[in-house]
Amino acid sequence: VETTHDWDSKVQQNISGSGIISRIFLKLSDGLLSILECCKDVEMAPLENCEVPKANVQERAIAISLQIILKTEVLNSAKSKHPTPAQRSAVEFLRSQKSTRAFTQISMLANGLFCSKMKSEIEYSPALKLEAAKALASSFATETISSSAKVNVLSDVVHDFREYFELVLKSKSEQRTVIIIENLELLLKMVSGGLNAASCIEMNDSLMVDNIDALNSVWNGILGLLYSLLIEKRYPTKNLNDVLTLVSLTTSKAPPRIYSNLAEILSKASKKFMRDIKSQLDMKDEELLQLFRSCFSALSFCEPDGTNIQSIAEQSLEECVSSIQKHKTNPSVNYQTNVEVALVVCDQIRTENVVLSRLAIHLFPFLCKMTTFVEYTTVQQTASRVLGSVDVPSVVSRAMDQAAQANERARSAEERAEKLEVEVVELRKKVLDRGEELVGLWDYH
Repeated sequence: VETTHDWDSKVQQNISGSGIISRIFLKLSDGLLSILECCKDVEMAPLENCEVPKANVQERAIAISLQIILKTEVLNSAKSKHPTPAQRSAVEFLRSQKSTRAFTQISMLANGLFCSKMKSEIEYSPALKLEAAKALASSFATETISSSAKVNVLSDVVHDFREYFELVLKSKSEQRTVIIIENLELLLKMVSGGLNAASCIEMNDSLMVDNIDALNSVWNGILGLLYSLLIEKRYPTKNLNDVLTLVSLTTSKAPPRIYSNLAEILSKASKKFMRDIKSQLDMKDEELLQLFRSCFSALSFCEPDGTNIQSIAEQSLEECVSSIQKHKTNPSVNYQTNVEVALVVCDQIRTENVVLSRLAIHLFPFLCKMTTFVEYTTVQQTASRVLGSVDVPSVVSRAMDQAAQANERARSAEERAEKLEVEVVELRKKVLDRGEELVGLWDYH
């Protein structure tokens, strides 16, 4: 039985590709996990009587697996759709370690899949990069890997993906666009685990201080990616669910400090999808409605009392009422698209009736008007349900209480201002009196 030192020495040799060598490396890679199971946490020296510092078994096994991947790259062609069996086994071994060290190494192997520039001296085959990226994505869900490591890796991945995505769009290469978008689902798995880690760090003040640069990079990258996907909207419709998932995931994990920037993107996207629904540009009506619903829902979470959501909701209901009134006199007028948008807004207000109660009160005149459209059953029933879900007396009572409190604060401020004014007058008088005393003393001397 060969020792790990013997194996490591053979890996270091300059080996040329052949089927036999490939099988040897596969056997070696498959045996690494068995060695770890055998040795557990025991540390051993490379040779019994060798003056070499002891090495942790796991660290040595990780180093060997990386050498296996490196040496078997010569057996794989750049056009190969699959990594070598030994590489796949070695990558799976790294993933199974569930350690921060192995996680970092996997991220380096995946380098280049989400970007156009090199970060390491070695250019791995596309097949190996994809295999490593899959392992990396699943590793983000591993609890034994530190949150800081996940955030730092996600920062690089999201930044590179966004940068490469924009370059591909500018090149107008349909083939490259499809390739990078096919990796979007893979990226979302990383984002999901990475944002969970980021959320944990955001809640820990000391960790946040240590990782603030990486956190800012992550959120800037995510916001930039959302802008590219939602505003520029260049992706195959089969990836629609991936985009919807990214919007929901980002909104649920985002810290309040980025709500303003996120709301700005969601507002622009909502307005864009409203326009596209009416003109039905380049996508089916239902797909645009899903995107509008997702963005409007996320916006209501980030800025429930903001002017953006108020403007969008008011415009949608106003256009709905106007188009129905026109349709009554002229049946050729198309009112359906305006109604569909308004129904999405109403459903969101009804679902989040507590958070969006103020918005419902603001839209009260339009909702009341919609309840009078007896011939348009869906519109009438939806508006009625919204009005029925909002506790109007409670909202009005809170508004009156807030107004009373504001008036009380204003009155208290006026009283303080008056007292300060009296004090200023008295101080000024004292200063003048003291000045006269000084002048008298000067004359006396």
